[in-house]
Amino acid sequence: MSAKHHFADRTNQGRLKCYRLGERKERRFLLEDLLAYAPSVNIDISEAGLIAGAVNRNDSDLQCGHPHYCSQYRNTGEQWTMLKPHLLNHLEPGAVTVYLYDGGVQRIEDWLAGEGHSSTSLQAQGILRLIPADSIYLEGGVKLVGCSSFWKSIISNCEALGVERLLITGEMNWATSEAPGTELLLQYEQALDDIAAQYPWLTLLCQYDLTRFSAATVFDTLLIHPCVQLEQSSATGLVVQS
Repeated sequence: MSAKHHFADRTNQGRLKCYRLGERKERRFLLEDLLAYAPSVNIDISEAGLIAGAVNRNDSDLQCGHPHYCSQYRNTGEQWTMLKPHLLNHLEPGAVTVYLYDGGVQRIEDWLAGEGHSSTSLQAQGILRLIPADSIYLEGGVKLVGCSSFWKSIISNCEALGVERLLITGEMNWATSEAPGTELLLQYEQALDDIAAQYPWLTLLCQYDLTRFSAATVFDTLLIHPCVQLEQSSATGLVVQS
């Protein structure tokens, strides 16, 4: 079943509210309706699971069956709630975290300090790498081949160093700019999904600030990500096989 027919089926059943717009009567959805619908189609994880704290990486991936996550939040408190278990689980010997951030790093440093970690020390040990997202995505425009090559080089370097677990996470606000190539966001996410499937020791977490993205983009992220994290639950995405 295609994604189009999947959502037509759900709206016709009254499970997902939609609105008809324009002469073509195209379906459109409200952000709140989409977020309410996402957990209803799959698994809910209690506070004893992924949301509560650091968990075994393999156990967390089994909750959704795939290591490519999308977190959706409205404020930094919600952001940290969803990021925390992934990040803390990769601040151990044999693990590495590559974090692409938006704005300054003080917020991230404060989160880590609250858990007894020094960002400076973690970076000196090579466990944590903080990179401005704009420097990767927006300088010269977004280029799918270039971005994929960058991540593959990071993964290859970690593999050569014997890294056992790698977390790559990025704050996605760069995609709200008008820089050339940002319209390729979904193709970029698909490329990440393909990369994730090749490396069982890799976890990807794309962080979406719901106050910055349109409902249409949020809808698309639900379609492309195998696993979606909301504030109080984690659920498999709305990926529909053709």
